[in-house]
Amino acid sequence: MRIEFTVFDTPPKKSGANSMWNSKSERSRIISLRKKAYEASLEYGEIVKKNYIGLEVILFIPNKKDIFRIGDLDNFIGGICDGLQAASYSALKYIDMKDKELQNVYPHLPIFIENDNRVVFIKATKNYSKIEQIHYRIILSFLSELNELDNELSE
Repeated sequence: MRIEFTVFDTPPKKSGANSMWNSKSERSRIISLRKKAYEASLEYGEIVKKNYIGLEVILFIPNKKDIFRIGDLDNFIGGICDGLQAASYSALKYIDMKDKELQNVYPHLPIFIENDNRVVFIKATKNYSKIEQIHYRIILSFLSELNELDNELSE
């Protein structure tokens, strides 16, 4: 099964061991990511937990000069994976669950990725886009067997 969705924002960036929920700039990016992921989960329905996940991220940047300035793809991948997992218990104590901004974001629950150790394939690219806003497309592939990866990638 493949799930695709697009987020019109900069992806969250993982930076060391600190929770992204405690950073104002990263928190807003996590919220954007989780809102779109939640909407996609409603569209695709309940995902049966599978053993393996393939992750593809395509980052679209409106200014060619910013391709190198925006950040490292590995930090974005870490931020996306962590952002789709449930927030850590230590981060949850800083989150006001009554905050209206968190409606349909559910920081205490995973969306699609329960644990990023299940991600067995990652592909990430930065591309120029004529759309004037940074955005990114996420494609998740859920596989019950590792050999399904070859079939999924060839589609």
